[in-house]
Amino acid sequence: MYARIYQILALEDAFQNQKRLKFLKNHQPSQEKPYTGKLTRTRTQSGSEEIYAYNLSNFIAILARKGIIPPANPVRLYDEVTLEMILETLREVYHYPFKNIVEYFTTRGIIPLFLKEASPEKIQEILKTKGRLDPEDMFEIDPKYDEKTVTQHTLTEILAEAEYEESALKVLLKLLETLAKH
Repeated sequence: MYARIYQILALEDAFQNQKRLKFLKNHQPSQEKPYTGKLTRTRTQSGSEEIYAYNLSNFIAILARKGIIPPANPVRLYDEVTLEMILETLREVYHYPFKNIVEYFTTRGIIPLFLKEASPEKIQEILKTKGRLDPEDMFEIDPKYDEKTVTQHTLTEILAEAEYEESALKVLLKLLETLAKH
């Protein structure tokens, strides 16, 4: 299991000096997630090391348990995926034309950190225009969050779902396929 985790994280020569990391004969970490997190922190260079480690550890452990070697290193998700890439992939996997990320989350009954209730003025404007309110009309992206942060929080939500929902796992694997092509 731990060898598979290492294999996933070492994709695309992610560990430049592999000699520094060794598997000890009589010692294995007690759980997959701390081990995966440790390797992920070793791999990342940014100030967001803890975010990478925490959110990716479970996903990488799932891949290892299922014997899936992804087409690209999962660590690339947080650095290279855009919100538009996520939306395209969500539309493809769920076979539904989500208008935006707000509609995706409200359809699923999830209200992530970056969404806030729409202003009464906006709601009135929508009622005048459409004559009704859809669930996604009740929320909007809080302007204090930039697109990169919204993308990272969206990935975090999808990563959390991947353990329980096959469609979320498919979304992540398709995103990694897209990254592998670039």
